[in-house]
Amino acid sequence: MKYLLVGIGGALGSLCRWGISYLWTIQNGLPFATLTANLLGSFLLAYFYSRYSSKYEKSYLLIATGFLGSFTTFSTLSIELITFILQKQWGMFFVYMTITSFGGVLLSWLGFVSGRKGKVISHGR
Repeated sequence: MKYLLVGIGGALGSLCRWGISYLWTIQNGLPFATLTANLLGSFLLAYFYSRYSSKYEKSYLLIATGFLGSFTTFSTLSIELITFILQKQWGMFFVYMTITSFGGVLLSWLGFVSGRKGKVISHGR
């Protein structure tokens, strides 16, 4: 059952990720689709991590592990950064890396804090 939940979540997450890439193109030189998926995914994963305990393991496997695991995309980020290097677009490389890194950590923190607000369930970690 756990494998099925992760698989279903993964299929849905990858379809949503593809949909973002299909609808949004590069904006001002930045790969906006990947940036959006990774920043939104950072917030949502931290929110679910801080909000739900192992009592909700099935929901966590479906949403956090499956859906958000396939929705966010470190491998695409890496290729896009390498492309900036190969094209000697150093400014874009550093802007993209900075927004992704600091933005991801900031949004993870905000997601974690948002998930903890009014939390009744102990995470046990």
